[in-house]
Amino acid sequence: MFPTMAAATAARGKIQTSQLALPEGACWAAYATNGYGRSLSNLGRQSLDRDMVFRDGYAPQLSAVTGTPAGGYAANLTVGLAR
Repeated sequence: MFPTMAAATAARGKIQTSQLALPEGACWAAYATNGYGRSLSNLGRQSLDRDMVFRDGYAPQLSAVTGTPAGGYAANLTVGLAR
């Protein structure tokens, strides 16, 4: 989160940062579509449990995903902010 758009586009003045994890099933479905062969191969070698960012626990960062590869996806995640 940034205080202003100018600060965000200049990558300075960061207030908070979060990661968003996507459910594996949504990733498999999206990557199975045309044009994502390399990504599908990479996904087969990686998981959230082994990922360098998420391997210490991803449950609080796992979004709820709705939609389809053809129609698009929407991800929803409630993120608590603390100062």
